[in-house]
Amino acid sequence: MGVLLPNDLKLLLTQNGFEPNRKTTYEITAEFDAEETGGISFIEFMKAMDTKPYRNETKKEIAAIFKKYDRDNKSYLTIDDFKEINQHVKENLDEETLLLMLEKADSNKDGKISF
Repeated sequence: MGVLLPNDLKLLLTQNGFEPNRKTTYEITAEFDAEETGGISFIEFMKAMDTKPYRNETKKEIAAIFKKYDRDNKSYLTIDDFKEINQHVKENLDEETLLLMLEKADSNKDGKISF
């Protein structure tokens, strides 16, 4: 299964307007690497997003991250978007797990995650 390694995390953060140094990148990875694999799995990433580690982020910064995954500019993410992310990170989660993750993050229960 694929994981987001510290160098991947640094690239992701840099692409979203942040400039993390090496120490910060490794600290973030260690904080969310519950499985101690040296990287952040897709499940760990989703758990991290569920715990709202972005509480110090501005709405503009959160919108930029959301937009990266909302490639069609729909202002929401669907199960199809989750499947595409799952394939991209090579996590190979089954559809049932992806649906559970979507349901947990779907605050208004419309089958989408909106921003």
